[in-house]
Amino acid sequence: MSGQRSLMPLLLAVTGMAAIAACGGSSSPPAATPTPTPVATPTPTPTAAPLDTATCPPASTLNAALSSNLQFHQTLTSAKLVATLPSGAGHIGCEYTSTGQRALVILLNNMPISLFVAEEVDVADAFGLSLSQMQPVAVTGIGDEASSFTYSGPDGAGMILDVQEGTNRVAVLVGGGSPTLAELESLVTQLMG
Repeated sequence: MSGQRSLMPLLLAVTGMAAIAACGGSSSPPAATPTPTPVATPTPTPTAAPLDTATCPPASTLNAALSSNLQFHQTLTSAKLVATLPSGAGHIGCEYTSTGQRALVILLNNMPISLFVAEEVDVADAFGLSLSQMQPVAVTGIGDEASSFTYSGPDGAGMILDVQEGTNRVAVLVGGGSPTLAELESLVTQLMG
């Protein structure tokens, strides 16, 4: 019986230590609990209001961005561009002129971004050009999708900037003068609002 009594204190001691460890009462530091890594919640890109396609922008907007002296000339219509627009898309084409310089602005709204590349042929046609006359260059830092084109046409050397942001699209052609990409980007940014 004495053998059983000597084991009893040992069993009580082991059981007590196990109970203390289970309750966190041990003197050793508790194991680190992994903390979940915060996950960034994606913020949706704000949807811009549809561009106003009922009126042409004032010539003063173009003149400020392009350092030019353009005057509004006329509203343009391109049957090919209109025929390819999706249902519900608004559009207006505007022509501005001055001695030795011509600017065309096309404003489109409710345009799916998936049509950006397909519509470039129609935008070029609206400007009276073909893509074979132009050298396209992808442009970053403006809009969701953007391309610039240089060309040589009836107005001399020129540049087109075509930008899509959300469902709004602005295409600007400036022929004659010496338009820079930075000037066209400034103008498109103003027109996008």
